[in-house]
Amino acid sequence: MKRAAASVGLNHLRQLADALESAAKNSGVFNCAELIDKIRNQWLENVEELAQFCRTDDK
Repeated sequence: MKRAAASVGLNHLRQLADALESAAKNSGVFNCAELIDKIRNQWLENVEELAQFCRTDDK
């Protein structure tokens, strides 16, 4: 996920994925759940931005 996000310029999403990886390695289960929620929200925001870009590009 980190590489995929970075390759398309989604740096905040990449940072969250990196934090999740670190938390998972350190057994931070509570932090993992919180980070997964943040990743989901960030992903939804990025998808919406992309959809808006595509709609304006069609005009």
